[in-house]
Amino acid sequence: MRRTNFTALALYGLASIACTTGPIKGYEGPALPDNETALISAQRVSNDRTVARVRIRSYDTVRGEAIAVRADRVRVFPRRTCVEAVATTSTLDSFAAELCFEAVQGRHYEIRALTRGSPLPPQLVSSGADIPITVNPESGPFTVTMLLVIDASTQEIVAAAEP
Repeated sequence: MRRTNFTALALYGLASIACTTGPIKGYEGPALPDNETALISAQRVSNDRTVARVRIRSYDTVRGEAIAVRADRVRVFPRRTCVEAVATTSTLDSFAAELCFEAVQGRHYEIRALTRGSPLPPQLVSSGADIPITVNPESGPFTVTMLLVIDASTQEIVAAAEP
């Protein structure tokens, strides 16, 4: 019984730490205040099947070296920077691109994906057994049509890539 309580407590502690971790520090040296760095984040995940999940796969260092990661958020020095992101739809279509832009200190940039789904409205089709079936365009297939980097404060598009 005691071991079970300890295990549960340890798992709770790890889950708490995982939920409170911040963005990856994408620069060398001591941590800097948020207003001296730029935050790059991936689009938040929603329950909408038409929205693609976006992940950051790499970012470049001041020396131009790509650092591979699997993250939702990265803090970088304000400068010209490149981030490789991948967007994956609920129907597993994916698109990866390198997005380069001028990161300004104190700003937040969000990587978003545009998707396209079935252009048809819901319709009834015959199943061959005289039982009509509704085909819903929200079931896909969905494709990624563009990756964008948007300045969260101005909503300006600062980088974009298409397949």
